[in-house]
This record gives sequence, C-alpha cells and structure tokens, in this order.
Amino acid sequence: MDTKEIIVGIHRHMSLGMSQITKLDIGSSDAYINYHRGHYTKEQIEAVYDLEPRFYLLEDLVISGGGSEKNTMLDFSDDIPILFSHCNNNYLHFLFEDISRILFLKEKGVEFKPILGVPLSSKSGQSYLDLYKFLDNPFTKIGLNFEDVLVPYMDYKHIKFSKLITTNIEYLVHFEGYSIASRLLRKYFREPGEPKDNIYISRRYAVSNPRFIHDEEKIEQYYSELGYKIVYNERLNFTEQIELYKNAKHIVGISGTGLVNILFAPDDCKLTELRTSDYRDDEVFRYICKYLNNDYELITSYDSNGSADVVLNSIKGTPGRI
Repeated sequence: MDTKEIIVGIHRHMSLGMSQITKLDIGSSDAYINYHRGHYTKEQIEAVYDLEPRFYLLEDLVISGGGSEKNTMLDFSDDIPILFSHCNNNYLHFLFEDISRILFLKEKGVEFKPILGVPLSSKSGQSYLDLYKFLDNPFTKIGLNFEDVLVPYMDYKHIKFSKLITTNIEYLVHFEGYSIASRLLRKYFREPGEPKDNIYISRRYAVSNPRFIHDEEKIEQYYSELGYKIVYNERLNFTEQIELYKNAKHIVGISGTGLVNILFAPDDCKLTELRTSDYRDDEVFRYICKYLNNDYELITSYDSNGSADVVLNSIKGTPGRI
C-alpha cells in the first residue's frame, strides 16, 4: 500500500508518522469524470489519477499544523474516527469537497466526527465566518455545530489523531463524482419551492474574480429590463441563498461558483452559463445539470479584454434569445 497515496487525502498537511492503515469497505462512488468533458481522454486521466476511490482509516497519526511554537499539540484521542480535511473558502469546493464528504459517510452509516481545519488562529475564527458567509448554516442543517467542526490549526504545531478517516483522492468533486455529490446536496439542503423567479448572478463583487467582465452593470441592466432579479451571492449567507434559489425559474450567470445554486432550485429551473474565457473546468455545471435533470444552456463569448458589450452580443445572437 502506497503511503503517498493515502496522504493525499489530508493534503496541505505533512504527515509525521502513523502506525496502521486500514481500507474501509464501504463501497465506492462515481469514478473521476473529467474525461467526460471532452478535454481529456480516459487514458490521459488514468495516467495521473487512480480512478478507484477508496476510504482509509489511519490510526495513531500525527500531522503538522500551522503553528510555530514548540510542543503545542492538538490531540484528538476519541475512539470515534475523525474525518479531517482543509476547510475550503470557495463555495463550490466547500460544498463538494467538505460537506459532500460528510454526507457521503453519513449515508453509509459510518460513525465519525467531522473536523475542518481553517488557516486562522482561534482569535480570528469569527472573521473567517464573516468573510465566507456560506459557512454559517450548512453545518446546523445536518445536525452539527459550527464551533465543533472548524478547528484553527494555525494555533498548533502538531495535530494528533487516534483514528482518522481520509481518501486516496484529494478533491471530493473527483472522488465522489458530480452525480452522487449533487444528489446528496440536493437531498439534504433543497427546500420546497416553485419555479417563478428569473435570476442573474453578478460577479462584480466576487472576492476572487479571474473571469472579470468590465462594465458588468451593462449585462445586469439588460437582464433587469427583462424582469430578472440581480443577485450578488457574496452578500448572502447560505440560508439566504437556499431561500432565494428554491423559487428560481431561470438562473443566468458568468462561469463561477454561484452557478452551483442550481442544486437548490426546482426541477424545472434552467441554468444558462455565460462562459467568457476558455476555462476548461467549467463543464462542471453542465454535468451537475445533467445528473439533476435540469435544463442547461451554454453561451460562449471568449474575450481576453472582458468586454460586457462582446458578452451581450453573444447573448443576443443566441437563437431563441431576445
């Protein structure tokens, strides 16, 4: 058994030693689906990734934290295994890599305690929540307390686990496959609603915006005149986003994590992705819609200058568009 393979599941942390590794026989889920996107062949992916997802139980494991003081140890000595991973500050990755991993084990009937490490000290834990509003309620909705799940590993030199559960693949969107993860997230978090609201998701105030569009207010104005609600997800916490998208009839937005809210929309909701750069991984939204049976539309407008006018021309030039 290759130890390096096991350690990838606790990425961003250096293992300082372990005494026992056991494969958990709880079944596997969808294989890595990147080759479905048309960008890579199955053979190319298999050359890099092992396509058989596996869970492992590691015992008497010590990993490095982020602290610098000597002899500062956080000790998880409980008999209940700890599911430990780095807490993502990206909405999509948080849902698919942190929350979905918890839900998957929960569905399998595995007894465990989820712990997510945040790169802050305990004194600034609240600022992490203030910055990433989506962290507030997903935990409570599945019976967990925010304070019990997030651990500020920067306070500790080392972290010790009596029992730790991890996987052989780093990212859960690859480990689970979009199919199972999407259905789990919809099962646990979607609330009853009706498809009545048309929504445009703006990226004007995104914390990290690699797909920036100059003068995006022009696109907002176009959809506003068509009766669409203009939404800035960065200003909404998780509960507010669930409440908003449960009544969505049509969601439109530039490629970005906000589009993942199709998970919480009604079955009849349609998603239109405005792809404004040659960003290969954006096929994720096509496949989420495929697995959830939601209609999906892609409007491409490759423009390195990020021109709102170019994007609008692509929108208006799409058959069936106004």
